[in-house]
Amino acid sequence: MQVSDSNEVYVLEDGDGDPEFMHETHEVVERHEDWFDGFARGQIGKLFQILGPKHQGQYVVLTPRRMLSIEQQMADSGYASVVVNLVLNSTATYGDDPLGDVAAIGMTTLRRRVDPRFAC
Repeated sequence: MQVSDSNEVYVLEDGDGDPEFMHETHEVVERHEDWFDGFARGQIGKLFQILGPKHQGQYVVLTPRRMLSIEQQMADSGYASVVVNLVLNSTATYGDDPLGDVAAIGMTTLRRRVDPRFAC
């Protein structure tokens, strides 16, 4: 199940974790790649790609921080509390090394870019 329209742009707010990545706001879009098996570090996740400008093209897998799925959190409140996993292996061998294919780098909030509750 998708979070929403695959062309919709989302925002990863600046969050806690690796300052090189997590202390910035990133625009992302959900992706569906053949190599991605739907998991990061053994947890169900959603694949997104950074639109840029910094980290443009980088894949991240978002996993829920709460017991509710990302989809359910988005449906309930319009945003989701997530763990950000930087994809280190975006090839057909993704999944062979669950702990080496991604690096958990922080926690933040995923929201829709068009959400009027947030200042742009």
